Amino acid sequence: MELNHAIMKDSNESVFYYNRGNVFFKLASFDKAHLDFDKAIQMDNSNPKFYHSKGLAYEEEGKKTKDQEMQKNAIKYFKLALM
Repeated sequence: MELNHAIMKDSNESVFYYNRGNVFFKLASFDKAHLDFDKAIQMDNSNPKFYHSKGLAYEEEGKKTKDQEMQKNAIKYFKLALM
């Protein structure tokens, strides 16, 4: 709730979306986590933590669903984090 409030007050802060994405990730709400990580990346595409967390979300989602496409996406975002 605090992050939602922070975003309402300042929707131009990428770290708020990143942090909320991490909360959704820990709750296994991967769709919401991906949306927030995407928003953070869109706002600041030079932050490797954003790409890394999106990769982690894909990796965990792939483990739960046994979807190899998710694992490929995870690798893609891990590589982007290293660039």
